[in-house]
Amino acid sequence: MSFISVLFALLLEQARPLSRGNPIHAAMRSWVRYCSRNLDAGKPLHGWLAWGFAVGGPSGLALLIYWSLAVWAGWPLAVLWSALVLYASLGFRQFSFHFTEIRD
Repeated sequence: MSFISVLFALLLEQARPLSRGNPIHAAMRSWVRYCSRNLDAGKPLHGWLAWGFAVGGPSGLALLIYWSLAVWAGWPLAVLWSALVLYASLGFRQFSFHFTEIRD
């Protein structure tokens, strides 16, 4: 990830923060539950296997899309993809709603 994509993602997060119940987090939550339900049988090795699939699958897909964009579409689209992935995964302000309610 380049500095440009990190900067763009943080600026986008400040301008339009993701809400608590957004579809991206709901999809990831259901994916993690699916992996846990089907791969974790209660032993430590099964837990590591479930975690590996839950984290490695989306990460590998994001990396494959990034490389494809960098090779065939050019680096500007790859940087834009990186910024969108960071925007979807960081979500700093989604946690600040709770703190704002406490402060007020």
